[in-house]
Amino acid sequence: MNTLYAHKKAVPYFGEPIKVGRIKFGDGKQTLEHTIPYKWFKVPIIGTNTKGNVYYEVILNQKLENKPEVSKIEVTFDNIPGKTFVIREY
Repeated sequence: MNTLYAHKKAVPYFGEPIKVGRIKFGDGKQTLEHTIPYKWFKVPIIGTNTKGNVYYEVILNQKLENKPEVSKIEVTFDNIPGKTFVIREY
């Protein structure tokens, strides 16, 4: 969540203070883009201006002895359909 708080554009969209909801998670789908199995985490966010979600994609990095690594972080907003901030992508 520190990555979200450090993002200069996402925080003003949500409005402070930002509250975090219940985390949901699941398995990722195998696609051409994702040859490595991954897990995803969805974190609901509520700010004074709008609501949205932060999505984390986590893989096991085989170079680092299968330690979990966040490969992608995206932020979406409920009141702006199609608006997505990609905060991190590896």
